[in-house]
Amino acid sequence: LEVYKADTTFRIETPETIDPDRTNPNAPMVAVVADRIGCAHPIVARVLLQGRDILDLAILRSSVDKGAVVCSLHSIKEALVACHKAAEYLSQQVVAAEAAWAASQASTLAGQRVIPSLPQVPDLEPKATQFLIAAKRAIVAICGLVPHFLPVERPANNFDHLGQRLEAVLGATAPLTTFIREYSETSRYLIDLRNSQEHPKPERSTYIQNVRVQPD
Repeated sequence: LEVYKADTTFRIETPETIDPDRTNPNAPMVAVVADRIGCAHPIVARVLLQGRDILDLAILRSSVDKGAVVCSLHSIKEALVACHKAAEYLSQQVVAAEAAWAASQASTLAGQRVIPSLPQVPDLEPKATQFLIAAKRAIVAICGLVPHFLPVERPANNFDHLGQRLEAVLGATAPLTTFIREYSETSRYLIDLRNSQEHPKPERSTYIQNVRVQPD
């Protein structure tokens, strides 16, 4: 079970989850704080909770495995929260590095040609990698929602292929087709960054560069 307060996510394991074979009649129920992000956060509210409510209230033309859809929504939520955390951390560290650079320049004597301590963004590469992994997972999981509702040719793992399959089923001007096409370039860029990082080639690789001095 996952339970939300406005600013906290709890995960609860029941005795049946902990001890499915019923080997211990005194197996406890356990609650843990899973995250310091709760139902007030837009990712949790709009992706998972609002998506689940829409699924419960919508009148669908054909039967849908609602449990599987909710599991997909949860996977998307988890991946986007991971993206959010990495991006928020890096944004804060970039601002801190810029502030440190501005402060050092204010106290530097004119004409000094040595920069004794160039500010850096700590953990830049692992955090950027965390973001790219989670972003790719989110895109793949979003693509995986569509076959639950529409008879597409086969599942897709990027918005380019998903757009083609939606066009074949719904038409080029359908709102869902145009929506996916609108975001295909951004999703392709993120997937390319991750693929070029995971499988670098001499002509194509992802290079993550920290703060450094340019000739000017």
